[in-house]
Amino acid sequence: MVTIDHDAVLRARVLLLGSGRPSRAELVGAYRVLAEVSPKAYLPKLVDALLALRYESRDPKVNVALTAEASRAARRVEVGTPKREERLRRALDAYQASLFVLGRRAEGRAICEELAEAGQREPLVRVLAEEGSFWEAAKLDEEAARDGIPGRSFWTAVRWAANLEGAGLHDAASAVFRELLEETRREVAEQSTALAILTWELVHFSRMRESVGDRAGAAAARREAQSVLEELATTVSR
Repeated sequence: MVTIDHDAVLRARVLLLGSGRPSRAELVGAYRVLAEVSPKAYLPKLVDALLALRYESRDPKVNVALTAEASRAARRVEVGTPKREERLRRALDAYQASLFVLGRRAEGRAICEELAEAGQREPLVRVLAEEGSFWEAAKLDEEAARDGIPGRSFWTAVRWAANLEGAGLHDAASAVFRELLEETRREVAEQSTALAILTWELVHFSRMRESVGDRAGAAAARREAQSVLEELATTVSR
């Protein structure tokens, strides 16, 4: 059973209601106390305050402590609370990054796994790729691609193809990149993306096909890239 320090609660409320502007450290102290008596109201504020206080620290060990506490607080936020999942992802992401700064890879990887379960897979994908577990990383990329997170489809597809290549699945990697190319061609036709992006994709795809001995496929991609470059030059000169 938690013993409530009523004097500390009163001081925290006075601080928050006062006319002055509390420092980030003071806010963290106040929210720590109040989160014990009113968790629904103050746990989200504590998470935000801890993550904000981290920016005032240059000590990696302090950053680990702050982000660990933020993660614990975020986990305790009641399910259904507005922005609960977003706060949890922010806290866990900051925590894993702080752990890796100190070289605590095993702990960082565990937090990345929790973060992936919370819907943010990128850090775990990066860790898996660094460890050479390209197939596992590619599977997570496939899940992310299926989720269709707006604004991330390009980078997800590029990373997915790279991880498939790393796993030695060159045909699968090319299939992913072909889909990306088709999408980019449509966007270019609709004037919703830049010709330079299509050029980069074609050059990259040419490299992919060249690396597996598909000279015809590589040459076709280079020819299309040349055509797009000519169109780009014409557009710029207008």
